[in-house]
Amino acid sequence: MHRRKKKLFISHCSSDAAIMQRFTDLIDETFKNTSVQVFNTFNEETGTDAGEDLSEALRNNLTDSDVMIAVITDNYMRSVKCFSEFSVFWYLSRTIIPIVLNGQQGKDFVTGVLGKEPIFLDPISNSGKDNSIKLYRTLQNLKFPTGFSKEEFCERFSAFFDNARQTRSVRPYIGSKGTFEDIVLYCTNNGIEKIADKTLGLSSIMERLRGCNDVFVVSTTGANLISGLSTSFLEEELLAGNNFTLLLPNKFSAFLADVAEIESPNDIEGNTGRLANAFDDIMTNLQRCVDSAAVKANGRPIGHVCVGCAYTLLRQTITIGLRGSSYWGWLSVTVPPSKTNDKTPSFSFSGDTSRDMFGSTILAHVMSLRSLAEKRGDLHELVPNGKKPNCFYLEPHSAKQYWKELQASAKSKQIEHISRGKGILIEAAAKHPLVMGRFPDAEFSERLNYAAELYHRFRTNEKDLPVMIYVPGSRHRSGTMSDCVSLSAAGREYLLEKGIPSEDVLGDEENRRYKGDDGVYNSADECFVASGLYNERFFKKLCCVCSPGQAARKQLFYLAFGVIPEIYTVPCDDSAHDFVYELLEAVPDVIYRDHTWQDKDSPNRIRTRNDRIPE
Repeated sequence: MHRRKKKLFISHCSSDAAIMQRFTDLIDETFKNTSVQVFNTFNEETGTDAGEDLSEALRNNLTDSDVMIAVITDNYMRSVKCFSEFSVFWYLSRTIIPIVLNGQQGKDFVTGVLGKEPIFLDPISNSGKDNSIKLYRTLQNLKFPTGFSKEEFCERFSAFFDNARQTRSVRPYIGSKGTFEDIVLYCTNNGIEKIADKTLGLSSIMERLRGCNDVFVVSTTGANLISGLSTSFLEEELLAGNNFTLLLPNKFSAFLADVAEIESPNDIEGNTGRLANAFDDIMTNLQRCVDSAAVKANGRPIGHVCVGCAYTLLRQTITIGLRGSSYWGWLSVTVPPSKTNDKTPSFSFSGDTSRDMFGSTILAHVMSLRSLAEKRGDLHELVPNGKKPNCFYLEPHSAKQYWKELQASAKSKQIEHISRGKGILIEAAAKHPLVMGRFPDAEFSERLNYAAELYHRFRTNEKDLPVMIYVPGSRHRSGTMSDCVSLSAAGREYLLEKGIPSEDVLGDEENRRYKGDDGVYNSADECFVASGLYNERFFKKLCCVCSPGQAARKQLFYLAFGVIPEIYTVPCDDSAHDFVYELLEAVPDVIYRDHTWQDKDSPNRIRTRNDRIPE
């Protein structure tokens, strides 16, 4: 009669290679040429066969084995697979022989699972000889024959037990002092539904977000998520009146430049381009979705799509959907050079905004990012057939290139004007408030005087060229007091009294033609109108007379409008333009953020009109 071989299952953690190498050699020598069959994945010969699925092999051999020797270490106790092997063998009521290499923690672990005082092999507390004798007797009692005599067996294993030591650790492990229960309890109380090392599938995300009144996404690029959502899902949600907010790092940010370099140190330029293209693709997809939803709505209101700059972005992806006071969300914490789908910690969670939970903290973080973007003027709503953002703002490494390109374009235009232009235009920058609401003050008068001096100089030196002076400025208010006439009218009257011909002084008519009811209320408006006149009438050159404090900002505005002017500054003892404000606040704002002050949502356009338009 054929008798089935006894089967011994060696349960160990793959991280304990140093221990397992010696122990595997001993086990192989002990049961060589015996009726015992050993399953040990550390040994290729007694583990899985070539091409065999490891999970299937573990499952089959685990359920088919008679005895398990478990090499208990801290690594073993932190391994879900090892914990599962141990638990399954206990569930099958099979004999487990634990070799405990991490002292009392391991004993507590084994006792906690088995529910009784087990047979320990304890190299820390007992001598190698005592442990080897105990192991030999246990194997004999279980009818597991060995290839050595008792003396030879004990001699070989004593050396192992005396020298086998693990690196000690105080880190918690599965089952230690309720740690596992504490983790489960924390997750339950905080609405954490799942912890994983990979992203959620797009279909799962859409299923959870469908019907949410507000959806917020924070991402490094969001390219994969947005391309998937914008196909039909986002359109349907917008048609249902639901809102979507996307927060991203700025396209030209130093943050993204660092991400590009860390991810691809050998192709920094290529990866930087990829991230920039991803930003553009996302904005195009979202704008297309808004346009399509508006057409399908046929006049009915749709939900809002906003994109904003995530100034304090960590390498993270957050998706949260709000439905009334309840929410569902997904968070992936990513640290370069990894990407979101490269086995980074991910959490899905749900809860109620009225409770202090894990998701409530994440939601507060997202809303803070949104609030900061709105405060800094970098939260933009995409409207049907509107202008999508090219970037949120410029940063030093990209601003130089941006303005160099504007300068090159303006320089090319300037060469054409110099060669074929038909006159000279002088802009005399205005200054408010007017004295008694009608007359230029000292600073404004000095600029007008210098403009008149330039006029006469050019008329003398360039006899064949017409010369004109443009005095900008609509009617202004300062505090509660409003001027009686426009700055243009006051400056024009002043120049006429200085002997400048009426036909050579431009002002209110040009203000209305180029700015309409919007008026001319700041330096940018002045440059906008002067640039329009320069191009329309094809002047040979444009001269700007202003105070020293505003010269840099005026130069930038002109570049933004495609013109390179000659700048003439007129000093004043009590100038309205503060150098510190201009150089450290106003000029950087024009360079990096609000380049022209002409957009309807420009904070500077809005501010100057609120402060200066008469009530």
